[in-house]
Amino acid sequence: MRRVFDLVMGKAPLPEDLGELLALPTLAESTLAALVRRAGSTTDEGGSASA
Repeated sequence: MRRVFDLVMGKAPLPEDLGELLALPTLAESTLAALVRRAGSTTDEGGSASA
């Protein structure tokens, strides 16, 4: 996850292996889904995160 964060923030060079680069959206999506599940106690009845 730290590597994805560094890539998104521009702190890490892009990987030379295209397969690794193509896997990033899936990794980021699964990480986001895990964060949303973890934050489930802060959601309202509609299921959206409260601001």
